[in-house]
Amino acid sequence: MAHHCELVSGQNYLEWLQPTLRRWGNFIEEYCEVHPDDVPYFYTERANVGTLTAAAWSAGCTALEEYQTEKNDGGGVRKGRADLYVYSPTAKTSVGIEAKQAWVTPETSVDSMIRVVKQANNDAMEGNDADFRAGAVFFTLKISNKVGISEFVDRTLDTLRMLPIQPDLLAWSTPRIRARHRLRDDKKVFHYWPGVILFIRRAKNRL
Repeated sequence: MAHHCELVSGQNYLEWLQPTLRRWGNFIEEYCEVHPDDVPYFYTERANVGTLTAAAWSAGCTALEEYQTEKNDGGGVRKGRADLYVYSPTAKTSVGIEAKQAWVTPETSVDSMIRVVKQANNDAMEGNDADFRAGAVFFTLKISNKVGISEFVDRTLDTLRMLPIQPDLLAWSTPRIRARHRLRDDKKVFHYWPGVILFIRRAKNRL
């Protein structure tokens, strides 16, 4: 198993999240050890945010998930829900995160990756309850063939690093290979879920 976290941008207002992201990777590995036929990132956006929330608490931050808040709405405000609030007593700063989940296969286009990053960013811009706002995308990797998995992971990471919309932080976890199957044309087709890449970008303006 392996997990990593890297700063991508030079002036980074979110670097204090790195301990949380390292714990997030640890938690994914621990889950896979206890549940050898499962991976936690296979499930919904909410499940992925839950793992990140637990990691924030474990790293010494405080965090709230799926909470009620006020959002900017064309010059006014409206009531809504936000995905995740994280505060660091050490850094004395906070971030409000709006998250998305996206499936990535070897056939996934760069345009679709850019589209979901923009959605997360623009949703984050509606919040006003933290020192910083950020969009986060859990890119869940999916491949139908064991052969070429490492190259697929590396290629996806390189693609995300080179997007015209640059991340501030990239974190990823690649636990040992798991398989799940889905029915397609009445035949069992196995897919492997080698890992998840978390793309985080500070939201400064709408995209």
